[in-house]
Amino acid sequence: MRLLVLVLLLLLPRQALAGCAPVAFDPPHVWRAAASDDTLTITFLGHASFEIETPAGVRAVTDYNGFNIPADPPDIATMNHAHATHYTLHPDPRIRYVLHGWQENGVVPAFDLVLRDLHVTNLPSGQPTMTLHGGALRRLQEMTPPGFAPQIAVSLTDEYPYAYANVIISVIPL
Repeated sequence: MRLLVLVLLLLLPRQALAGCAPVAFDPPHVWRAAASDDTLTITFLGHASFEIETPAGVRAVTDYNGFNIPADPPDIATMNHAHATHYTLHPDPRIRYVLHGWQENGVVPAFDLVLRDLHVTNLPSGQPTMTLHGGALRRLQEMTPPGFAPQIAVSLTDEYPYAYANVIISVIPL
């Protein structure tokens, strides 16, 4: 449930102007997805960068840009080409996994990275996907009516001057 709520909150459609306002101008702060010690923590680092820390201690930064960064380098950094403030060509060399979200030399990115309790993947087309595990998967199954199967669709755009993601959770009859 916590991960599902967290992901939905992060990926609800929002328009982001070239300056990524209004979120981009908020001071950094932390959101807790639950009150217990095994919670997932999300820290707004600035602009469009968030640090996600899982209960197993995996740390990932989204829209890693080299200047809105945590005190210690994350395990995973994801980037997109929305505009220059959403990526860097010179990430901290201590980051174990740097995942570019754009084609390089005509090759569409293909990721299927599992690091402890975090799974980062995309479809062969380069479209990102979302895979729920643990409590988030259990909660989705609890919410799904009998005789139906849940489906999660993720859609993003990095077209200038807007960048956004849509997550649609639907059910289909078995």
